[in-house]
Amino acid sequence: MAEVPAATRAPGRILWLASYPKSGNTWLRMFLANLRSGRDAPVSINALGSTPMAAGRDFFEDATGLDSSELTVEETLQLRRMTYAWQSDHAATMIPCKIHDALLTGDHLTIEPAATAGAIYVVRNPLDVLPSFADHMGLPLDAMIERMADETFGIGGRGRPQLRQHLGSWSGHVRSWIDATAFPVLTVRYEDMSADPQATFARVVSFAGVPASAEQIRQAIEFSSFAEARRQERTDGFIERLPDVERFFRRGRVGAWREDLTAAQAARVVAHHRETMARLGYLDAQGEPL
Repeated sequence: MAEVPAATRAPGRILWLASYPKSGNTWLRMFLANLRSGRDAPVSINALGSTPMAAGRDFFEDATGLDSSELTVEETLQLRRMTYAWQSDHAATMIPCKIHDALLTGDHLTIEPAATAGAIYVVRNPLDVLPSFADHMGLPLDAMIERMADETFGIGGRGRPQLRQHLGSWSGHVRSWIDATAFPVLTVRYEDMSADPQATFARVVSFAGVPASAEQIRQAIEFSSFAEARRQERTDGFIERLPDVERFFRRGRVGAWREDLTAAQAARVVAHHRETMARLGYLDAQGEPL
């Protein structure tokens, strides 16, 4: 991988589709895929690989020419920013790229700002993230509560399909992205995607600079609905589902945490993330979860 001198680089081509896991990233990718397809039928959920993942080994190895399995976590982390610069420099058009990493790993940016056109950050109430993420990881709820509060928490790595990704705590992850100043960031709440999809996805389209009419946005929303995703997973499976997990698309319903968590478990989540939850409108004036 030959590095391109900064003075000759084109403007950043990568649009990061960022989120903590199980927060709506797949929904966002489905919407954009259906919007861009222009077809009169939903895009297959198993065709979302056309949107690369920042921690994908193929994405990394295509750019570096290296076997990532032979590298340490520290070596891949050092090379990843160069990888994104290379991908951006060789792209003819904007690249939407999925990322679950926190923006900061220690004191270092995970991505390359010069390769970045902007980021759409999807955030979801951690009370709803918790049971979905626990189910996805095959962990008890109480263990997942602690991981979501752990600043050292990460996923992927050696022997896994994806490179190691530093998540950190839910609060730290959210703040790292929504407070970024090196590039434009659009923060989108999962709850707003659900309550007012037409207006919310119109904001996404405007930010991404994708030409689309109100009708095209409406159809893309219909084709990327949770019901459609569940239908496709039942019929065709989903390649992003972990082998030991029964289903990827679990519920998708806002507020379903009230049926999954005990009062004590919910209180522990709020205690860990009170400030960030209040900032994003997930707590009422008395500090109780909405």
